[in-house]
Amino acid sequence: KRNEELIRHSAAKRIEEVASQVKHASESAVSTSRESDETIVKELGSLATKLTMKLEAMHLASTKHQAEMDNALQRSRETIAQQMSIVMEQAVTDTAKKVSAETVTRTEKSIEQLDNSLSKRFQ
Repeated sequence: KRNEELIRHSAAKRIEEVASQVKHASESAVSTSRESDETIVKELGSLATKLTMKLEAMHLASTKHQAEMDNALQRSRETIAQQMSIVMEQAVTDTAKKVSAETVTRTEKSIEQLDNSLSKRFQ
C-alpha cells in the first residue's frame, strides 16, 4: 500500500510538473505569437509608410515633369510666335523693297519718257 501511495504521489508530482511545463510552454508560445504579431504589424506599418512616401515622390516627380512640359510648350509657343513675327517683318520688308524697286523703275522710265518727250520737243 505504501508503495502504491508513493507511485501515486510520484505520478501526481510528475503530472503537476508536466502540467506546469505545458502551461509555461503555452504562455511562452502566446507571448512569442504576440511578439511575432507585433513585429509583423510594425513591418507592415513600415512598408506602408515606405509605399506612401514612394507614391508621394512619384506624384511630385509627375507634377514636376508636367510643369517642365508646360514650360517647354510655352517656350516653344513663344519661339514660334517670335519666328513668325520675324518672317512677317521680313515679308513686309521684302514686299516694301520690291514695291520700292518697282516704283523706282517706273519712275525712272517715266523720267526717261519725259526726258525723251522734252528732247523731241526742243529739238
